[in-house]
Amino acid sequence: MESIPLKELVADKGQAEVARIFGVTAPAINKALSSNRDVRCTPLPDGTYLGEEVRPFPFKPSKSAA
Repeated sequence: MESIPLKELVADKGQAEVARIFGVTAPAINKALSSNRDVRCTPLPDGTYLGEEVRPFPFKPSKSAA
């Protein structure tokens, strides 16, 4: 199955539902979206989703994030 960006999943299901799917709060989903994190969501056969973040290795946070 093909993964979709978190932004698209939220557009389809809404922040509250996506938060429930991943077991986090709606503000956590909002923060991931507003900080442009590259989170990919893959639908699984049982109806759940696998969320994976894509980022460079090694990851070095910007100085402004510290």
